[in-house]
Amino acid sequence: MPRLQWIGRPIKRREDERFLRGRGRYVDDLTIPGMLHMVVVRSSQAHARLRHIRTDEAKGVPGIVGVVTAQDLLGKVRPMPLRA
Repeated sequence: MPRLQWIGRPIKRREDERFLRGRGRYVDDLTIPGMLHMVVVRSSQAHARLRHIRTDEAKGVPGIVGVVTAQDLLGKVRPMPLRA
């Protein structure tokens, strides 16, 4: 029963002070030379049947390194779980 002694008591954690003072560091704060950012776009329609995804315009935008659709990934990666 030693764990019960901590229930309801404040526990001082080493990281608390830096987060309370706005000095916390997160993965999004990192910048690495050559680093890219990725955006995943899902359908806004819950049960729509997509017939075609037009990517030509997006590929032509300056700064876009690549555009990948699920079709491009078939057989290369496992399905992404949709559970929260």
